[in-house]
Amino acid sequence: MALATLEQIRAALVAALETKLGTTDQQIVGYVIRNPTLPTIWTRLKPDVPIVYHEAMGAKGGVQVWSFLVEAYAGDVGDIAAQQTLDQYVSSGPKCIAEAVLADQSLGGVVQSLKVVQCNAYVEFVRADGTPAIGANWQVDVYP
Repeated sequence: MALATLEQIRAALVAALETKLGTTDQQIVGYVIRNPTLPTIWTRLKPDVPIVYHEAMGAKGGVQVWSFLVEAYAGDVGDIAAQQTLDQYVSSGPKCIAEAVLADQSLGGVVQSLKVVQCNAYVEFVRADGTPAIGANWQVDVYP
């Protein structure tokens, strides 16, 4: 069995998020974009965690582990509505990002399995225009 490509995993994560969260209340993309329309959710590899190619021995290089970030940015830092959106993304319910990712841990058969490791809630980032936005990120370890 061939391992999933990074592009396939990103697309499968987006599909999982769109299935649970829908596409009308937020922008969901598989890549970091320059000027997002908030709220926006995107995926990227976690920069401080290496890709592990040989977790265990086996055919085709053994078990691999790729750590992704699913990042959601809701709006201006002091905006109550943005914080309420993040509350929905972090909490259990119809907009829960962890539940969306975990609903099908094979991502439609694209990967062997995955797990949501943790969520860092209420972090700030600087947009391209220099203004801060508030968001959260989830570490998702994927076994392609």
